[in-house]
Amino acid sequence: MTDIQQKFEALSEHLSSVGWTADQAIVTVLDGDDDEDRKKGFLGKAFFLEVYSFLRERLCKKEGGVKPAVERGATLLGICAEAIETITDAKVNASLLMDIVVSIGLERFCMK
Repeated sequence: MTDIQQKFEALSEHLSSVGWTADQAIVTVLDGDDDEDRKKGFLGKAFFLEVYSFLRERLCKKEGGVKPAVERGATLLGICAEAIETITDAKVNASLLMDIVVSIGLERFCMK
């Protein structure tokens, strides 16, 4: 199991413990995966898909690359917390979401 899979699993377990449920459209898309290891991180992946656009808007330039404010030290944790607040009232630990973005890498996440 890869590092990112472990992080999606940790986020999934946390989301389950705080009672977060995924949007039905996302469930439909992700539910067809038959790989048991990937299914373990299902809820975390669904959550990531829901906050993806918000994170891209806050972290990335339209033409690709990381926004200068983020490069200068704008708090990634704060942006992740703000993304969470846009989709749920559940008390989701923003550091779990941040760990996934960091594992992907900001430059890679912001690629066109």
